[in-house]
Amino acid sequence: TPPATPPPRAPDSPPAVASTSVPASPLRSFSPKACVAAGCGRGFPNLGNSCYLNSLLQCLGGCEPFLAGLEKLRAAPLPAGAVARLHQRDGRPEGSGSGDAAGSDAAGGDAATGGSGADVDAAEEARRPSALLLPLLRRPPLETGETVKADAHALLRLRELLESRHTAFAGGGQHDAHEVLCETFDAVEAEARAARSQTRAESAGVGADADAGAESAAGDGGGDGGVPTGPAPAPAPVCAVGAAFSFSLRTTIRCLACDHVASAFERASHL
Repeated sequence: TPPATPPPRAPDSPPAVASTSVPASPLRSFSPKACVAAGCGRGFPNLGNSCYLNSLLQCLGGCEPFLAGLEKLRAAPLPAGAVARLHQRDGRPEGSGSGDAAGSDAAGGDAATGGSGADVDAAEEARRPSALLLPLLRRPPLETGETVKADAHALLRLRELLESRHTAFAGGGQHDAHEVLCETFDAVEAEARAARSQTRAESAGVGADADAGAESAAGDGGGDGGVPTGPAPAPAPVCAVGAAFSFSLRTTIRCLACDHVASAFERASHL
Protein backbone atom coordinates (compact mmCIF):
# COMPACT_ATOMS: atom_id res chain seq x y z
CA THR A 1 0.00 0.00 0.00
CA PRO A 2 1.31 3.49 -0.73
CA PRO A 3 2.38 5.57 2.32
CA ALA A 4 -0.21 7.88 3.78
CA THR A 5 0.16 11.44 2.59
CA PRO A 6 -0.38 14.38 4.98
CA PRO A 7 -3.56 16.39 4.49
CA PRO A 8 -3.16 19.42 2.23
CA ARG A 9 -2.48 22.72 3.95
CA ALA A 10 -4.80 25.62 3.39
CA PRO A 11 -3.24 28.22 1.06
CA ASP A 12 -3.63 31.08 3.53
CA SER A 13 -2.23 29.27 6.59
CA PRO A 14 1.40 30.09 7.48
CA PRO A 15 3.99 27.28 7.59
CA ALA A 16 4.87 25.81 10.95
CA VAL A 17 7.99 27.38 12.45
CA ALA A 18 9.84 26.02 15.46
CA SER A 19 10.00 28.65 18.20
CA THR A 20 13.43 29.43 19.64
CA SER A 21 14.36 31.66 22.54
CA VAL A 22 17.40 33.92 22.17
CA PRO A 23 19.12 34.85 25.45
CA ALA A 24 19.44 38.54 26.18
CA SER A 25 22.84 39.97 25.29
CA PRO A 26 24.36 43.45 25.52
CA LEU A 27 25.35 43.12 21.87
CA ARG A 28 21.66 43.14 20.88
CA SER A 29 21.68 46.87 21.60
CA PHE A 30 23.74 47.44 18.45
CA SER A 31 21.90 49.80 16.11
CA PRO A 32 23.41 50.78 12.73
CA LYS A 33 21.23 53.92 12.55
CA ALA A 34 22.26 55.00 16.04
CA CYS A 35 25.86 54.25 15.13
CA VAL A 36 25.76 56.56 12.12
CA ALA A 37 23.88 59.25 14.05
CA ALA A 38 26.55 59.17 16.76
CA GLY A 39 29.32 59.70 14.23
CA CYS A 40 30.98 56.28 14.45
CA GLY A 41 29.68 55.36 11.00
CA ARG A 42 31.86 57.86 9.13
CA GLY A 43 35.36 56.88 8.13
CA PHE A 44 38.75 57.67 9.61
CA PRO A 45 41.76 59.19 7.86
CA ASN A 46 44.13 56.48 6.65
CA LEU A 47 47.55 56.76 8.32
CA GLY A 48 49.63 54.47 6.16
CA ASN A 49 48.08 50.99 6.19
CA SER A 50 45.80 51.69 9.14
CA CYS A 51 42.58 50.30 7.63
CA TYR A 52 42.73 47.42 10.15
CA LEU A 53 42.49 49.92 12.99
CA ASN A 54 39.84 52.06 11.31
CA SER A 55 37.48 49.14 10.72
CA LEU A 56 38.00 47.89 14.28
CA LEU A 57 37.13 51.29 15.77
CA GLN A 58 34.00 51.60 13.64
CA CYS A 59 32.79 48.21 14.92
CA LEU A 60 33.50 49.05 18.57
CA GLY A 61 31.80 52.43 18.15
CA GLY A 62 28.51 50.67 17.50
CA CYS A 63 28.52 48.74 20.78
CA GLU A 64 26.87 50.99 23.36
CA PRO A 65 27.55 48.72 26.41
CA PHE A 66 31.27 48.88 25.65
CA LEU A 67 31.18 52.67 25.31
CA ALA A 68 29.24 53.06 28.56
CA GLY A 69 31.78 50.86 30.33
CA LEU A 70 34.66 52.92 28.93
CA GLU A 71 33.11 56.14 30.22
CA LYS A 72 32.75 54.68 33.73
CA LEU A 73 36.32 53.37 33.62
CA ARG A 74 37.59 56.77 32.43
CA ALA A 75 36.10 58.40 35.54
CA ALA A 76 37.64 55.88 37.96
CA PRO A 77 40.89 56.93 39.72
CA LEU A 78 44.13 55.05 39.10
CA PRO A 79 47.12 54.47 41.42
CA ALA A 80 50.16 56.67 41.06
CA GLY A 81 52.35 55.56 38.16
CA ALA A 82 49.69 53.24 36.74
CA VAL A 83 49.46 55.04 33.39
CA ALA A 84 53.20 54.59 32.78
CA ARG A 85 52.83 50.89 33.52
CA LEU A 86 49.95 50.62 31.05
CA HIS A 87 52.36 51.82 28.34
CA GLN A 88 54.75 48.90 28.49
CA ARG A 89 57.39 47.54 26.17
CA ASP A 90 58.62 44.01 26.84
CA GLY A 91 57.27 44.14 30.37
CA ARG A 92 59.09 47.35 31.37
CA PRO A 93 57.73 50.89 31.68
CA GLU A 94 58.41 52.93 28.59
CA GLY A 95 61.57 54.98 28.17
CA SER A 96 63.68 53.37 30.90
CA GLY A 97 65.66 50.32 31.77
CA SER A 98 63.99 49.77 35.14
CA GLY A 99 60.58 50.27 36.65
CA ASP A 100 61.97 52.30 39.56
CA ALA A 101 63.54 54.85 37.26
CA ALA A 102 60.35 55.20 35.28
CA GLY A 103 58.35 55.59 38.45
CA SER A 104 60.64 58.34 39.72
CA ASP A 105 60.43 60.09 36.36
CA ALA A 106 56.64 59.97 36.49
CA ALA A 107 56.57 61.21 40.07
CA GLY A 108 59.08 63.97 39.39
CA GLY A 109 57.58 65.15 36.16
CA ASP A 110 57.19 68.72 37.48
CA ALA A 111 60.88 69.45 37.32
CA ALA A 112 61.29 67.80 33.92
CA THR A 113 58.42 69.59 32.23
CA GLY A 114 58.34 72.80 34.20
CA GLY A 115 54.61 72.41 34.75
CA SER A 116 52.52 72.05 37.84
CA GLY A 117 51.50 68.74 39.37
CA ALA A 118 47.96 69.20 38.10
CA ASP A 119 49.24 69.69 34.52
CA VAL A 120 51.34 66.56 34.71
CA ASP A 121 48.45 64.56 36.15
CA ALA A 122 46.12 65.79 33.41
CA ALA A 123 48.64 64.82 30.74
CA GLU A 124 49.00 61.35 32.24
CA GLU A 125 45.23 60.94 32.54
CA ALA A 126 44.88 61.70 28.83
CA ARG A 127 47.14 58.73 28.05
CA ARG A 128 44.87 56.15 29.69
CA PRO A 129 43.57 53.52 27.22
CA SER A 130 39.96 54.57 27.91
CA ALA A 131 40.85 58.23 27.34
CA LEU A 132 42.55 57.37 24.04
CA LEU A 133 39.65 55.26 22.78
CA LEU A 134 36.67 57.43 23.69
CA PRO A 135 37.45 60.36 21.32
CA LEU A 136 37.58 57.83 18.48
CA LEU A 137 34.35 56.08 19.45
CA ARG A 138 32.25 59.12 20.50
CA ARG A 139 32.60 61.50 17.56
CA PRO A 140 30.54 64.31 16.03
CA PRO A 141 28.29 62.95 13.28
CA LEU A 142 29.31 65.54 10.69
CA GLU A 143 32.76 65.45 9.11
CA THR A 144 34.64 68.73 8.81
CA GLY A 145 38.25 69.71 8.39
CA GLU A 146 38.61 70.06 12.14
CA THR A 147 37.13 66.63 12.86
CA VAL A 148 39.49 65.00 10.34
CA LYS A 149 42.47 66.62 12.06
CA ALA A 150 41.18 65.57 15.48
CA ASP A 151 40.63 62.00 14.28
CA ALA A 152 44.14 61.81 12.83
CA HIS A 153 45.67 63.09 16.06
CA ALA A 154 43.64 60.65 18.17
CA LEU A 155 44.58 57.74 15.87
CA LEU A 156 48.27 58.57 16.23
CA ARG A 157 47.99 58.58 20.02
CA LEU A 158 46.19 55.24 20.03
CA ARG A 159 48.84 53.76 17.74
CA GLU A 160 51.50 55.01 20.15
CA LEU A 161 49.79 53.04 22.92
CA LEU A 162 49.74 49.88 20.81
CA GLU A 163 53.37 50.33 19.76
CA SER A 164 54.49 50.88 23.35
CA ARG A 165 52.72 47.70 24.47
CA HIS A 166 54.06 45.50 21.67
CA THR A 167 56.87 46.15 19.19
CA ALA A 168 55.02 44.21 16.47
CA PHE A 169 52.68 47.18 15.98
CA ALA A 170 55.48 49.69 15.40
CA GLY A 171 55.59 51.48 12.06
CA GLY A 172 52.94 52.02 9.42
CA GLY A 173 52.64 48.47 8.12
CA GLN A 174 49.55 46.33 7.76
CA HIS A 175 48.44 44.32 10.82
CA ASP A 176 45.77 41.78 11.64
CA ALA A 177 42.62 43.44 12.99
CA HIS A 178 41.95 40.63 15.47
CA GLU A 179 45.46 40.89 16.94
CA VAL A 180 44.93 44.63 17.39
CA LEU A 181 41.55 43.94 19.00
CA CYS A 182 43.19 41.55 21.49
CA GLU A 183 45.92 44.07 22.36
CA THR A 184 43.36 46.86 22.74
CA PHE A 185 41.20 44.74 25.03
CA ASP A 186 44.27 43.73 27.05
CA ALA A 187 45.08 47.41 27.63
CA VAL A 188 41.53 48.20 28.74
CA GLU A 189 41.45 45.18 31.06
CA ALA A 190 44.80 46.22 32.57
CA GLU A 191 43.38 49.70 33.22
CA ALA A 192 40.33 48.15 34.88
CA ARG A 193 42.55 46.03 37.15
CA ALA A 194 44.51 49.14 38.15
CA ALA A 195 41.27 51.02 38.88
CA ARG A 196 39.96 48.17 41.02
CA SER A 197 43.25 48.11 42.92
CA GLN A 198 42.95 51.82 43.64
CA THR A 199 39.32 51.39 44.73
CA ARG A 200 40.29 48.62 47.15
CA ALA A 201 43.07 50.78 48.59
CA GLU A 202 40.72 53.73 49.04
CA SER A 203 38.04 51.50 50.59
CA ALA A 204 40.59 50.11 53.05
CA GLY A 205 41.59 53.65 53.98
CA VAL A 206 37.97 54.71 54.46
CA GLY A 207 37.35 51.67 56.64
CA ALA A 208 40.43 52.33 58.75
CA ASP A 209 39.48 55.99 59.25
CA ALA A 210 35.93 55.01 60.21
CA ASP A 211 37.17 52.43 62.73
CA ALA A 212 39.57 54.95 64.25
CA GLY A 213 36.79 57.53 64.54
CA ALA A 214 34.48 55.02 66.19
CA GLU A 215 37.14 54.00 68.72
CA SER A 216 37.87 57.64 69.52
CA ALA A 217 34.18 58.39 70.04
CA ALA A 218 33.76 55.33 72.23
CA GLY A 219 36.80 56.33 74.28
CA ASP A 220 35.35 59.79 74.85
CA GLY A 221 32.09 58.28 76.07
CA GLY A 222 30.11 59.69 73.17
CA GLY A 223 29.34 58.82 69.64
CA ASP A 224 26.84 56.28 68.40
CA GLY A 225 28.08 53.15 70.10
CA GLY A 226 30.98 52.49 67.76
CA VAL A 227 28.99 52.55 64.51
CA PRO A 228 31.40 53.64 61.73
CA THR A 229 30.58 56.96 60.12
CA GLY A 230 31.88 58.70 57.05
CA PRO A 231 31.71 58.19 53.31
CA ALA A 232 30.87 54.74 52.03
CA PRO A 233 33.50 52.91 49.99
CA ALA A 234 33.22 53.53 46.25
CA PRO A 235 32.06 50.55 44.17
CA ALA A 236 34.75 48.82 42.17
CA PRO A 237 34.63 49.73 38.45
CA VAL A 238 33.47 47.02 36.06
CA CYS A 239 35.70 46.19 33.11
CA ALA A 240 34.18 47.45 29.86
CA VAL A 241 35.45 44.40 27.97
CA GLY A 242 33.99 41.89 30.39
CA ALA A 243 30.67 43.70 30.68
CA ALA A 244 30.09 43.79 26.92
CA PHE A 245 31.86 40.77 25.45
CA SER A 246 32.79 38.14 28.04
CA PHE A 247 31.21 34.69 27.98
CA SER A 248 31.82 31.13 29.18
CA LEU A 249 32.07 28.15 26.83
CA ARG A 250 31.01 24.81 28.29
CA THR A 251 32.52 21.58 26.94
CA THR A 252 30.70 18.35 27.86
CA ILE A 253 32.09 14.84 27.31
CA ARG A 254 29.91 11.79 27.86
CA CYS A 255 31.39 8.30 28.27
CA LEU A 256 29.54 5.81 26.07
CA ALA A 257 30.51 2.90 28.34
CA CYS A 258 29.49 4.17 31.78
CA ASP A 259 27.40 7.20 30.79
CA HIS A 260 29.55 9.47 32.98
CA VAL A 261 29.41 13.15 32.01
CA ALA A 262 32.33 15.55 32.53
CA SER A 263 31.89 19.27 31.98
CA ALA A 264 34.49 22.02 31.78
CA PHE A 265 34.02 25.78 31.48
CA GLU A 266 36.37 28.08 29.60
CA ARG A 267 35.93 31.81 30.09
CA ALA A 268 36.81 34.21 27.29
CA SER A 269 36.66 37.98 26.99
CA HIS A 270 35.66 38.00 23.30
CA LEU A 271 35.16 35.73 20.30
